[in-house]
Amino acid sequence: MPTPSGTKDAVAVTASDAAMLVSAYTFILEHTVMLAWSMLILMAVVICTRRYNHAHPSRPFSKKVYQERDSSPLAIFYLSATILIHQKNARSLITMWIFVSLVWAAARYGFPIVFSGYIRIGNAAPVNPNAVFVPSRNNTGSFSDSSNINNLEIFNFYVPSALRSVGAVDALNQTQNLPIAVDQPETMGVDESGGLNIRIGYRYNVTGLDLGLQHYPDLRLSVEGSCITEYGWWAGSSTNDSLHPGAYLDAYIPFNNPNYTQYVSVYDGGPRAYFFANPAESTSPTNTTWAAIISSVNRTSWFPSEDPWYQTGPNPYYNTNSSMVAPYMVLPQRPMLSCWENDVWSYRGQNGSIADLPTMPGLNLSPGLTAILVDSLGAPMIYLLGTYLQVSALKSSVTALSNIIDAESSSIYSDLQRLVYASYIATINCFTETTFFAPPNGFPNEVRPGGVLLDGAADFIIFSNDIATLSVRTMIILPVLALALWILSITLVLSPVTQRTIRELVPPSEDDKEDLPHLNHLSAIFAEVISQFKSQAAAS
Repeated sequence: MPTPSGTKDAVAVTASDAAMLVSAYTFILEHTVMLAWSMLILMAVVICTRRYNHAHPSRPFSKKVYQERDSSPLAIFYLSATILIHQKNARSLITMWIFVSLVWAAARYGFPIVFSGYIRIGNAAPVNPNAVFVPSRNNTGSFSDSSNINNLEIFNFYVPSALRSVGAVDALNQTQNLPIAVDQPETMGVDESGGLNIRIGYRYNVTGLDLGLQHYPDLRLSVEGSCITEYGWWAGSSTNDSLHPGAYLDAYIPFNNPNYTQYVSVYDGGPRAYFFANPAESTSPTNTTWAAIISSVNRTSWFPSEDPWYQTGPNPYYNTNSSMVAPYMVLPQRPMLSCWENDVWSYRGQNGSIADLPTMPGLNLSPGLTAILVDSLGAPMIYLLGTYLQVSALKSSVTALSNIIDAESSSIYSDLQRLVYASYIATINCFTETTFFAPPNGFPNEVRPGGVLLDGAADFIIFSNDIATLSVRTMIILPVLALALWILSITLVLSPVTQRTIRELVPPSEDDKEDLPHLNHLSAIFAEVISQFKSQAAAS
């Protein structure tokens, strides 16, 4: 599993199974701490007993500690503190036990809390190759061609994905230190028509780790763009619509290209925006241009606005037709938004466009992953999102009630900021989204031409709250550590020195004497095994 600190061996399970496994490993860890505590008591008692004679003042205290060897560290702390108050001898030894017991008590409860984070390291899992589906855009035509059934199918596939991205924006705004920036509007003066010219820049970065790539976490996409209001593409207004008398019908020609002529009016349903993209320039393949037209004309508002997209004037129909008519109305001739975006891919010092990924030195990106990236990010994501979201693209449309909007709180900046954040989310989820599509029902799969999955198309991980990723290393180390401590504990208990010390501290009762020969025999066997092992080691 790729992580910020490098690739880690991991296993993915369901969240419910992970909860049980984490609980089990937490128990093992706590048991290991307490087992080490018992060994510490036994070793300390043996050392003190062998070092000091029977008449030494520490002997009664060591006996009491040994008798409480199965108790918790806090019990030893209370015992030591009580004896320290009433006894003047062996104070340094008792003080040491007070300190050690407090440290172990903290370790008993602190280790499981701290190390549980080393057991569960994420919520990702390798993708099922059979779940990867990328709808083919072949023969889909222009986005504006609603008569093309394949184009309508593409919208059916991608609109839910776009809605998921924009729906996560509010939660993302609460996160700190995100690699996203949207500059505050910069005033560029006044247009010849009297409109305010503003410019807004934006940028964000995405890494292979963010994308979930298994083998190229340091692959990087740097997106930088800028938008400026454009009044020159407005082609005039008309109020000659017999079906809608008095309503403005504004015409726009984006990029001065007559093939892009777009009309907007109050009857578009919205407010809404229309998005257009130009192909990348041959001299700068990483740079593309896109544009957006606002359809806010004739929308009414209870409060005025000076924002270029929502500038209002007096509503001529106020209090004449209905008490629901607001006193302000958005003026015609709203500017378009003319934007450029530079999408640069980089890998270990090599830079290029998305078309350069297959040949970028050292990258060796698989054909499957390349196909997914080209399909998802071949055009500016902000343009794709705006096109799929349609009436949901603008922040102002969220709070609109029919044709009444809150013009005062609406702005180009808030609309663009929302789209930039949604573009970042959609970009980092571009691989995950390939597993969320509805059943294709025979629609061509871009990464499975001829029914054969392209090489490497599933070399990524998906993130979900229903998945838990557990560290394989931690899952192996904890049981091995517990087993090793058990072996050491048994070795310590059965050693002749320990057995002799225990008999000195706690003489066996009549019932225990019957078992003493068996213990002595077992200790003798153990001592013999150790002796033979040392002899063989010395000989080798």
